[in-house]
Amino acid sequence: MTSANRINSIDVFRLFAITAVIAIHTTFFSPDQGPYEYAYELVSQLSRYAVPFFFVVSGFFWGHKARSCIDISIYTTSVCKHLLFLFVVWSLIYILPINFGAMYDYGVLGPVKVVYWRILTLSEEPLKFFFQGTRAHLWFIPSLITAMLIANVFIARGWLKSLVLLSIILYIVGVLANAYADTPVGIYSYFNTGFGPFMGLALFVTGYGLSGTTQGKGYVQLHTLSYNKHWFWSGVVLFTLGSVSHIMEIAYLHNLYGTNVRMSYVFGTYFAGLGAALMALSNSTWFDNQKLANIGKLTLGVYLIHYVFVDMFDFVDKLTSHPAWEVSYIVIVLVFSIVSVKWMMHWQWTRRLVT
Repeated sequence: MTSANRINSIDVFRLFAITAVIAIHTTFFSPDQGPYEYAYELVSQLSRYAVPFFFVVSGFFWGHKARSCIDISIYTTSVCKHLLFLFVVWSLIYILPINFGAMYDYGVLGPVKVVYWRILTLSEEPLKFFFQGTRAHLWFIPSLITAMLIANVFIARGWLKSLVLLSIILYIVGVLANAYADTPVGIYSYFNTGFGPFMGLALFVTGYGLSGTTQGKGYVQLHTLSYNKHWFWSGVVLFTLGSVSHIMEIAYLHNLYGTNVRMSYVFGTYFAGLGAALMALSNSTWFDNQKLANIGKLTLGVYLIHYVFVDMFDFVDKLTSHPAWEVSYIVIVLVFSIVSVKWMMHWQWTRRLVT
């Protein structure tokens, strides 16, 4: 049964999505593991919907608030301040010598050496810190902040059409300067267009658009939230087509231009993320599981802390490529992250770091 003012299927999909993110970060079946190469590529590419899904859902909830607030700028400023707080604090945490798995590669002083190298890298590329922080996965926070601030400025002035046009242009430029960079239509850029508003804005604005779909067959009002129960099958179709398109694009780019198969965004990725979001926002009874939803509520904290455990158990990953470990690695990181977040939520001073 759906909780008051929450759509359980969204929290369940959040759990699915963060598991997919962990699968990417644990390099499930690394591409150099012989017969498992295709398994790696398939799992890796099927998991790429996760971050786009988070952008769409973030835009959806922000949109609901924007349509009900007297001054959305005040709300946006408050949310961005908290996200910036999380970004700075976790960037500081990840610069501490907590990567004990580095002792396997670099000896007893391995964690300290890793810290030194990260500081050195940031000193050489200071701009990188503002878009990525001290650990690669933190890029999502400044990208979300940027998308939210841009959307707020345009919507507050009634420039919705211009916002949509800008988001489309940025997404196209972002893809052409990233995954398609080595193709005849590619754009050369010193800046990694996977960061910033290039990819996130279009998805965030899409979520905002969905929040305004309050009419028509299947529409349901849930306190301050709305959803459409008929979005589920549309989501299934979009997710399937988007995922197939994503995989085909990556395969084409890799085979013809040598593009890295770990590229996160191509044109099909947008539709895969949107499809997953539509399924989640349909509040389908298939995903109305309270136990899983309760875990899904911890997703932000799991996202922030999970790389601690990715690093901690990385040395085991280097010692074995057994399929049982590849699956266990994901589960271990997920479980340790969930337990840590639950533990941190017991104290007020740590709760703010994971919520």
